[in-house]
Amino acid sequence: CGFVQDYRAERSRQARRDMAAPTATVRRDGDLRDVGASGLVPGDVIVLGGGNVVPADCRVLDTTDLEVDEAALTGESAPVSKSIDAVDSGTPLAERTSMVYKGTNVTRGKGVAVVTGTGMETEVGEIARELAETEDTRTPLQGELDELGRTLGIGVLALSALVAPILLVRGTSAVQAALTAVSLAVAAVPEGLPAVVTLTLALGVRTMSREQALVRRLPAVEALGAVDVICTDKTGTLTKGQMTVDKLWTNDTVADATRDPDRPSDREELLLRIGALCNDSTLEDGDPTEQALLEAAGAWGIDVEDLREKHPRTGEVPFSSERKWMGTVHGDVGYVKGAPEVVIENCDRILTAEGPAELTDDARDRIETTVGEFGDDALRVLAIAYREGPVDADDLGEGLIFVGLSGMIDPPRAEVADAIAATTRAGIAVKMVTGDNARTARAI
Repeated sequence: CGFVQDYRAERSRQARRDMAAPTATVRRDGDLRDVGASGLVPGDVIVLGGGNVVPADCRVLDTTDLEVDEAALTGESAPVSKSIDAVDSGTPLAERTSMVYKGTNVTRGKGVAVVTGTGMETEVGEIARELAETEDTRTPLQGELDELGRTLGIGVLALSALVAPILLVRGTSAVQAALTAVSLAVAAVPEGLPAVVTLTLALGVRTMSREQALVRRLPAVEALGAVDVICTDKTGTLTKGQMTVDKLWTNDTVADATRDPDRPSDREELLLRIGALCNDSTLEDGDPTEQALLEAAGAWGIDVEDLREKHPRTGEVPFSSERKWMGTVHGDVGYVKGAPEVVIENCDRILTAEGPAELTDDARDRIETTVGEFGDDALRVLAIAYREGPVDADDLGEGLIFVGLSGMIDPPRAEVADAIAATTRAGIAVKMVTGDNARTARAI
């Protein structure tokens, strides 16, 4: 029974590996070829694009707005912008912007990179090596069975040592007394115990499989019942692993973006329209932050496809990690979104209920205060602005009219609260492991 379970689990794991085996587009002999990730070697030059899984650790050679989701390695939910600029050798993993790592996902842009490590020589491989070198520990049940075996052994030996002399005293021959003592010892051993334990664990594995959990080794089922502490990742485990617009701010007015509005204000609608037009993503593919803006616009009654057809893009300023904003031109108007501190610096007016007005120092202070408050709520903040025409891409770095702020969060999964409540009732403590700052962790 135990062998059959181990065999089935191993086959299931291998099937999952085959299904998830990544491929790579490699430049060899001047041609681009698609090869399996296992066929890569250091020195290969690969091409990366949105939606690709990075097949090996690589040094970036060329990039066009390349961003990579490295949550699997660093725990950060926000994609990382990559560049060709070298970084110091002691730079932390999460800040190595000139490198991409095996198993991470390209969320937007494209790039060219040279393979520096494959297999066990990658960052993921190093993690696997450390896990493989970890000494196996026995489960509580295995320890208790060992203790039971020792106790029974000592008891049987003591009983046999007691019975044999008594039989000899009563006149039984030495051979008969020895045979009786040995028979008693054999009879005291519970031969059926291993089979009962194995069958019980196998039934537990069957129950786990109904809950879509794959158990490789039978003792793991029992070990789950002895858990005292659960250490869990945040991104994609406790949270959905996707950005969602949570709040909108327009000139001292904060709106809950998750509600179903009867009618958004003109400024809120303009903020959402700009977020949808000054955007390189679609609902199906692209940067999670930009997808969140599209989803928010749709939730508030804006038809994004129709909006883009009516307002085609005639110019653009791509986002870069140095510039920290992107801009698009749509005929006689330009739209900008980006980091608040940068966008605010390029604005000289703010949109009010009465129309554009001078962006005073007091207004700037209120905006900065709101940005700080959103940060305390673990929100990622984008500033939205526009410029009236005629305008071209070169004009988008100054003379902007500030519209508002969009606060986004990677929200907790709906089922997490019940799961944590259940573990707490079972006497299990839950610890969250994350690379986020303390404010974000506390909010989650």
